[in-house]
Order: sequence, then C-alpha cells, then structure tokens
Amino acid sequence: MRTLGGASFFSLALCYVTGFPIGRLGKPGDVSTEILKEFLDIYKTAGRPIETIVADVGIVNESMFRVFNTNVIKLLIASVKYQKVMPNEHSIGGEKIEVCIRYIKEKMRLAFNYVMANPNIFKIGFEEIDILRLWGEVFNWAVFVYSLGPSYRDQTKSKFEDFIGYAPNIQELRLFPIFAILLVKTGEVYEHGLYVGPHWHGPHMEPTPGAIRVAIKQDSGKVVIIATQNYKCVTEGGNVDLNRQIDKGFMQLMMGIREEILSNQDKENEDTEDPSTVPSSTDELVLRRGTRNSRRQQGLPVADAPVDTNDTNDTLQQQPPVDMEVDVGGGSNHNQNETQTQTQTEPKETPLEESKNDVRPTPPKAKAGRLNRLLREIENHNNEKPRSNLATSKKASFGKDHH
Repeated sequence: MRTLGGASFFSLALCYVTGFPIGRLGKPGDVSTEILKEFLDIYKTAGRPIETIVADVGIVNESMFRVFNTNVIKLLIASVKYQKVMPNEHSIGGEKIEVCIRYIKEKMRLAFNYVMANPNIFKIGFEEIDILRLWGEVFNWAVFVYSLGPSYRDQTKSKFEDFIGYAPNIQELRLFPIFAILLVKTGEVYEHGLYVGPHWHGPHMEPTPGAIRVAIKQDSGKVVIIATQNYKCVTEGGNVDLNRQIDKGFMQLMMGIREEILSNQDKENEDTEDPSTVPSSTDELVLRRGTRNSRRQQGLPVADAPVDTNDTNDTLQQQPPVDMEVDVGGGSNHNQNETQTQTQTEPKETPLEESKNDVRPTPPKAKAGRLNRLLREIENHNNEKPRSNLATSKKASFGKDHH
C-alpha cells in the first residue's frame, strides 16, 4: 500500500560506529543508484565519509553471469569498498542493520495496533484506509525514536548526539504518544488531528523547535499532513470533547453525593430508633423496609412506622368498660323500669387494626406475600376471643332477664 505521498518502500542506512540510522522513503520509479548516492552524500555532509558499505542484493545488484557491471557497482567502485550480504542471511555481516530493521518494524506494528484499538479515532472522521496509508510517517517517527537510544561507541551519549555532534534539546523536542488526538489551529478555527511525529528538517533529522507533524482529515475527505507549532489538548488517544467529559464527571459526582446523603439518613434513623420499635419478626422488617423504599421513591421523608405486635389480650384487658342498654320487652306494655343498664365489655379497634386501616405506601411486589400473610394472621387473632366473649355475655344477660 502506498503512502499519502506515493511511496511504496523504504530504505535504511546505519552507521556501524555510532548506530545512527538514516531512513528514506522511495517510489516505484526510484533506482538503486540514486538511493545509494544520496546515502553517500548524507554521510559525507555530516563529516563521516563511508569507507566500506555492506548491503544486500536490493542495493548491490549484479548481473547474473557477470558479463558487465551495473551502475550501482560502478558507483561503488568509484567511491568506496563494498561487501555483499546474501538474501535471508543478514546475520552474517549484516546483523546490526537487521536488529535496527526489526526494531523499527516492531515500533510500527505497535503504533498501528494501538490506533486500531482506539474507537475515538474513527469518531473524528478518519477511516481505516486513512490510518494505514500513514505508514510512511510512522516509519520516520520510529527511525527518529531509534536515534535517541544509546550509541554503540559511547553508552553515555545517544546515537543522535554521537553522530551529529550535539544533543537535541528535550524542552524543544515534542515526542507525544503516536497517533495522539489533539486540536490544531488551521486558519481561524481548531480542528481535530492525529500526531504522527516531531517535525525535523535536513538529511540528518535535526528537529524544529516545538514543531510537530499532524494528520488532518479535510471536509473533502482528503488527508493532509501539516507541520505546526499551534496546537492544544493533546490526549493519549482519548476524547477531546471537554464539555462532554465535564458533564459526565459532574453527574458521577452528584450521584456519589446523593448516595452518601441517603446512607447518612439511614444511619441516623438507626441511631435514633426507639428500642421498643425494633422489628420483632422478619415479616414486620419486610413491611417496614417496603414502606421506607416506597416513601423514598415518592420523594417523601423516610420515617419508621412502628408496628405493635404485642398480644391483643393485653390490649383488650386494658380497655375501659362500656355501658350497654338491652331491651328485652315487647309491644306497648313495655315499661321503662324493666330496662336495665348492664355493664358490658365491648371490644374496640386495636392498634393492629388501626395500623391496618392506615393508608400506607404499597410495599414492593416481591414482599407482598409476606405482608398479606401477616395481615391475615392479625385479622384472625383479633376476631377469635373478642367475639366469643361478647356472645357469652349476651347469652347470660338475656337468660337472667327472662327468668
């Protein structure tokens, strides 16, 4: 796959003394002679002329029957000594360049795996084909990162410093995570872009202070690369929509505060609860919790409604006597003197019945079975003894009046 600039391959040269790499992107029409001459000129300009060059058949190509010398061989004969490395045998004579190529390929593979796993990349307009065509920019980024490693000759210096002669200023060098999302100013507005490496100039990769290279997807669908120093909001591939991130964080903060307030209210209710109102059974606890949850859903203050589960006999024995007049006569001959007043115990509504008649919020459906069973037990308990006492009292009263 060709890059955005039309390159289809890359060439890599490595200094065996310092380990400094020099990379170059090539198009299908480029010939080995031009690539080799360019490498020779770069090393000569840096003050490090090449004495011996080691290359594989991709650069040092010979005729099959050695009838004539190719243009590359003529150039090498006129310039430097050369050594040919056989294909697939780079470990013999070309082990250093093989290690460098492996390192750069691993860096490129890591970059593409990272960006393809980030869903935010595709939210800013980029497609998978656009990302893959950026492999040329990723190659240059990997070569520059490799040049910052320790030198072969002096481990206290970087390859860049040992080859070029000075150390790059870290404060002016902009090395961000590859494919980081940022906002870059184009004209009067800021647009989303992808960081593809620091901007450097010249054949020796000398960095421009504070400048980076950014890939931008235009409205027309075309991807362009620009060098700029005007950017902001650099993220490691995350979303740069600050308003949405603030709203999300604010909602999480408010939910946390709400949960803390409710927890404190429940704790205060437990601390101030009267010991006499502590639930004495599982059914009563279910009723109380259901009421509390229902009131909370309706926005009402949560208050414990104690349910008295004491024996109803104690309640009935404490009821005051009620005067009851019983008329046992008949017809017009009935005398008022025959009407007697008899003290009779009349059952009243117990606190259990009052609590049953109170309007309470409906408990959750999952707890309705236990609540109904509790109410039936209360009703049966109330209707047994009071009715039998009343029937016995009336029978004795009528029998006495008849005699």
